[in-house]
Amino acid sequence: MLLLLRILIGLMIAIDYTVGNAWLVEWMPEKVSGRFQSRLIIYWTISRIGAASGTFLLPILTNLGGARLAMIVCAVVLTIGGFICLLWAPETSPRYQKSTN
Repeated sequence: MLLLLRILIGLMIAIDYTVGNAWLVEWMPEKVSGRFQSRLIIYWTISRIGAASGTFLLPILTNLGGARLAMIVCAVVLTIGGFICLLWAPETSPRYQKSTN
């Protein structure tokens, strides 16, 4: 059962990469779609590196300070990531969405 679930997760990740790019190109205006497509690949790479780092660091944090410290560190990292997304991805703001429609 575990093997089947791992195979399905691998297929879903492959579909995500394929459909994510195609969906982005169809959704964005032509003159900026290339720039946003390359940004998407960069952000995916950064998120995979972050996930691997978190997987490595979470047990270490739990051993050092317990579950509370691990949750606080995760919340701080996610908050910083949210602010970075707001600063680097203005195309997700409601004002940008209204201007392109």
